[in-house]
Amino acid sequence: MGEDALFCCELYCYASRLTITDKVYYNYLMNLGSANNSRWSSQKLFCTVQWFEKAIQVITNSPAHTRYPNLLQNIIAERLRMLTQRLAAMAVAILDEDELRRYIETWDRCLHHIDREYFDTQVFPNGWPDPPRILMEVVMAGDLPRLRGLFRKY
Repeated sequence: MGEDALFCCELYCYASRLTITDKVYYNYLMNLGSANNSRWSSQKLFCTVQWFEKAIQVITNSPAHTRYPNLLQNIIAERLRMLTQRLAAMAVAILDEDELRRYIETWDRCLHHIDREYFDTQVFPNGWPDPPRILMEVVMAGDLPRLRGLFRKY
C-alpha cells in the first residue's frame, strides 16, 4: 500500500531536476481489488505507518535531506493531519489493545523527527490547533487510555 507514493518520494529525493509539463506520462488505474479499495483492517492501518517509516528513511538517507530540509517536515505534517482526521478513529475501532500499543509506538518513533521550531513557525504559525498538538503529545507520552479517548473523539 502506498508504493506509488513511496516511489515518487524516492524519485523526488534523487532527481537532479524536475520539470512540469502538460504531457501525460503516468496513468493511474483504479483496481477495485486493491488495498485502497478494500475495507480497513489492522494490516492496512499498519501499512500507513510503515509507509511513513520508509519515507523517513528514504528522505533522511538522500541528498534531498540537506538540499531541502523542510521536505521531511512537510511529509510529517501531512501524516499528522492524516492521523488526526482519519486513522485515529479507525485504529480504535479496529485494533486490539496490543496492536494499538504497537501502532502508537511506531507513530511515536516517526513523530520524534518533528522539528518543533519549523512546525511552530511554518506549519502552525498561529499556534498548534488542539487535535494535532494534543494527539502528538499523547502519542509521544504513550498514554494509551488517554489516547484511546482522543482517538474516539477525533
